[in-house]
Amino acid sequence: MNIFLALLSGFLLLLLNFYLRTRILLGKKSSGCDAFYFLSSVEEFKRQKKMPYQLPYYFLDIEEQWYPPGFVVFLSLFSKKFIDKYHWLIAPLIDCVQLLILYTFTYVSTGNILMATVSGLIYAVIPNLNTENLNMNVRSFASLINTLLLLSLIGFWSNGSYLFLFFTFIFGFLLFMTHKMAVQNLTVVILGFSLLKLNFSFVIILLIIIVLTFILSKGFYLKVLKNHIDILLFWKKNLCNLGNDQYKHSEIYGKEPVAETKLHIPGIKGLIKHTRIILGFNPFVIFLVIYPVMAGKTGMNSLSEMILLWGIFTYLMVFLTSYVPIFRFLGEGWKYIKFAAFPVAFVSAVSIFENPIKLNFPTLVTGIVCFVSSLWITLKLQKKSQTERTMGIVNDDLLKTYEFIRNSSFDGIICIPTHLADATSYYTKKKVLWGGHSLVSLLEGFFPIIRKPIEYYIKRYNISLILIDTSYIDPKVLKISEEQLIFTAGKYELFFYSQGSDFWNKTMRE
Repeated sequence: MNIFLALLSGFLLLLLNFYLRTRILLGKKSSGCDAFYFLSSVEEFKRQKKMPYQLPYYFLDIEEQWYPPGFVVFLSLFSKKFIDKYHWLIAPLIDCVQLLILYTFTYVSTGNILMATVSGLIYAVIPNLNTENLNMNVRSFASLINTLLLLSLIGFWSNGSYLFLFFTFIFGFLLFMTHKMAVQNLTVVILGFSLLKLNFSFVIILLIIIVLTFILSKGFYLKVLKNHIDILLFWKKNLCNLGNDQYKHSEIYGKEPVAETKLHIPGIKGLIKHTRIILGFNPFVIFLVIYPVMAGKTGMNSLSEMILLWGIFTYLMVFLTSYVPIFRFLGEGWKYIKFAAFPVAFVSAVSIFENPIKLNFPTLVTGIVCFVSSLWITLKLQKKSQTERTMGIVNDDLLKTYEFIRNSSFDGIICIPTHLADATSYYTKKKVLWGGHSLVSLLEGFFPIIRKPIEYYIKRYNISLILIDTSYIDPKVLKISEEQLIFTAGKYELFFYSQGSDFWNKTMRE
């Protein structure tokens, strides 16, 4: 009977989780610039059958791809037809796998179906997870590997089984070859384990993982590491413009140039903003404080303690990259929150029960408040995302534009806004003025804020076409004449530039 209830509860949780992740995706067209970079990558990886593979579609990048290839290799296991049609399902399905692992882990470690169900309910409504999985990207895949790695590491710490150590090395290699921010977070968590436990075997394990990654990748990880360092240095230099608009905040084209980032606002206002983001993306974080207080009365086992520390040290990374200026170049703080979803959900569920069969009323009330808040925030954020996604969706008008470009002899395209570039290169197989996947430093001067007139880029890279979403910016702001308009579909306008034409020469003189 217990097994039947456990299976039924797990199945219903998966349905709820899948519904919440996909409710605004069903029936919609493809969207998300990350998705199209990975679609192009999978296509070329399958065709070239080598690592590193090359992408010939970007002016502002090297062709050899130094982006961590783990997710591309995973996607290559699926057919092109499936990936093209159902790529929007990948992230939600991977996230469902993580929920299943959480539910199973909680049930096995506590023997309580209700506690396991509560952990799954909490995981399902975490707002951050319901916004991070709206398009195909590497983040859900990396989060899953991060969870499997830390569970294996904690398993080895708890019982000394070398099987857990073996899996720690395997998942460690996969994580290093999949996601840069996850590696940064893992480093902080392992250092935290070592310092708090005064046991540097954790650091030794991390060093072994690094060595194994170099060996198993046949040295390719050195290029991945160069890519990692390159993006960190780029954002350390350009942090003041993180979150700003490439054109609207430009001194050349913008009506509202800014000197500071819109993300990291200074002073009390910035402190309040980041706190709202952190609490809003996962209100259950409060249980990382509540659980130690409760456990102080009854004690906690070593397994629960390590899960708690996993959550605490991940949030240390969230806080450092949100509040401390010198650490902000390591990434937007809220992007680390997903790596703590598993431990926060587990700790929250355990906190709600005074013991395996008795609910703790104060923490139950707190949990209900957090649950209702999370569900409300999720629905609100998804409504906002649904509005914002209309700009990034590859709709029928954009597909008509891509068909025109693909069938033309023109090559070299500027996409405005730039988030259209990856989709444009994927559908047209033409080269676009974008990059940053292998060497982000090559975007300097063009992104995050454009610092030279687009005519400069047209001349330097022999650009032929400018694709503009007119709901984003008026072509007149960019000093583009209607004389050059060659195709229109809805809000999308396509302009042709010929460097030998009288119009071109006149524009360049001006």
